[in-house]
Amino acid sequence: MSKLSPVSHNELVKRLRIFGFEGPFSGGKHLYMVKGNLRLL
Repeated sequence: MSKLSPVSHNELVKRLRIFGFEGPFSGGKHLYMVKGNLRLL
């Protein structure tokens, strides 16, 4: 089983955009990203 390694905020956003997510958008205290009906906080 592979280990998870830390990822910076900018790298996470970049990788999620590769998978088709849009954002990040401001949602009160937290940022979120959207892909269709799926919303990641």
